[in-house]
Amino acid sequence: MEPVADVRSVAAMNEIAQRKLAERRRRIATIRQRVAAAALVTFALAWGVIGFDGSTGSTSGSTTTTATSTSQQASVSVATTDDSSDDETDSTDTSSSTATTPMVTSQS
Repeated sequence: MEPVADVRSVAAMNEIAQRKLAERRRRIATIRQRVAAAALVTFALAWGVIGFDGSTGSTSGSTTTTATSTSQQASVSVATTDDSSDDETDSTDTSSSTATTPMVTSQS
């Protein structure tokens, strides 16, 4: 009867091994799902911060726009001052002399 006992014990060990493998597969699937969810949340959070705060680094577009609008204002005030200085010799408008234009530099 020993061979029958061995067959039962082998069947019992196979059943235990199958349960352990199924538990391992479930744990691995859970870990993979958590890692994928964490990566997705991190990616969405990073894009949200960039979208809210703007791009990282220097913003050359806004600097160029500011410099352009300032130089346009300066040229308008200079043109106005030139016209008024031809007509009037005593000009009390000192806005063009006190206004400083920013230095525009380009980076390569």
